[in-house]
Amino acid sequence: MDKVRKEKELVVVSENKVGVLHEISYRLSKAGINIDSIFAYVSDWEAVFRLVTTDHDTARRELIKIPYIKSIDSKEIVVIRMEDKPGSLANLMERLRRLNVDIETTYIIYRDGKYTDVALQPSEISADALLNLLKNNLK
Repeated sequence: MDKVRKEKELVVVSENKVGVLHEISYRLSKAGINIDSIFAYVSDWEAVFRLVTTDHDTARRELIKIPYIKSIDSKEIVVIRMEDKPGSLANLMERLRRLNVDIETTYIIYRDGKYTDVALQPSEISADALLNLLKNNLK
């Protein structure tokens, strides 16, 4: 059976330059913070890092100290645990389509061969609303 929960994510925008990921990971490690998941990409001249950490607030305070960080935004995401088998993601996306939920961002944050945790950030409703929709519509 699928389990669903809410998490906090940091969206860090920085200059796109060599060493940014090192600086992020180094600062967090020095503060004793573990990175549970990271999704990074380049958009124009900026680098974007989406992070779920073991200490959201301290991570934010540490990362804002990096000089080439342009912004840090806190977002709420919904994480759904499902069976790690072909078709599980398709079934979830079908469920969201039927509920008319548009997803802005999705990525896998954990996978062990038995279960997969998928992060979802809705584009037009709150994470709380998505959490309630999923809890009320799990099969």
